[in-house]
Amino acid sequence: MTEIESQFEEAVVLHTARLRNFARRWLNNQEDAEDTVQDALLKAHTKLYQFEGRAKMSTWLTTIVVNTVRMRLRSRPKVTLVSAESGLGDGLRLGDFLPDARPLPDRAAEHRELYGIVQGYIAELPPGRKRVLRLFAEEEFTVVEIQGKTGLADGTVKSQIKRAR
Repeated sequence: MTEIESQFEEAVVLHTARLRNFARRWLNNQEDAEDTVQDALLKAHTKLYQFEGRAKMSTWLTTIVVNTVRMRLRSRPKVTLVSAESGLGDGLRLGDFLPDARPLPDRAAEHRELYGIVQGYIAELPPGRKRVLRLFAEEEFTVVEIQGKTGLADGTVKSQIKRAR
């Protein structure tokens, strides 16, 4: 087994749960998420020779999963409505009737400011708490998964999360 293959196996073991969580959030379906991650990991394995090592293996795998999720979303059928008034069955896109979902500029500025404040507080945390909080809040690992990654006891992980918050 080559070094790249062993890096690949290690990254798959360590990051599959996080990749599934990411895919589930975007696809809103556990089965689709699992299929998508499996497809992405299969693609990655067959293209392992293209890995140049300029980024971490986990970053490379995440990019492949993101692209596979995008392809899955594009392949889903588009929602169309039929105009009841015309009776002609003219297809109208659902987006034509929904308000713009983008935040107003002042809301976006407030969000960026709040995000900066929270990041400042996170930066001040002790390294152990910061790591546990990031695993829990950003990467959405469970307490059990965090235990496996850090070697900390169940109660320690829970108290680290509580204190960090």
